Amino acid sequence: MKALIATIVLFTTFNVSAETCYRLNQKQVALANNNIPQQICLETLTVNTDGTEISAYSYFTPNLFNNLKVTYHARRNENGFSFRSENILVDQWESGCGDGERVVLSIKGQTDNDGVAGVEYLDVKVTQELTNDTCHSQPQETVFTYDIY
Repeated sequence: MKALIATIVLFTTFNVSAETCYRLNQKQVALANNNIPQQICLETLTVNTDGTEISAYSYFTPNLFNNLKVTYHARRNENGFSFRSENILVDQWESGCGDGERVVLSIKGQTDNDGVAGVEYLDVKVTQELTNDTCHSQPQETVFTYDIY
């Protein structure tokens, strides 16, 4: 029984450690509302070689990658590709001159020739646009940066 529990603990620890997480920059935590993720975790990220499909897996934050789209894909050299991707997390824009908020997750990185990205080498940011009058005001834009931990 002890061996079974030890195996379960070891397996669980191994799976948790495979996830790479990025934390919101500490200087920006006070600026973030509830729509800004405090952490973004990834276990795998792949982009097909023609740059039309992207796939991200996360045990802790899977909902952040549901509609991730490739916005840029190009060969960087003979060893792989560069890519940029985005996912709209929040898009609440009132057409009747009310409040507006748009939150976009952006991930930039590089893949090998098979399309596999090193999740520990990504540039992760979230851009938030806020306004209290969608008809007459320019939205205030804040870019939130994330650090690996």
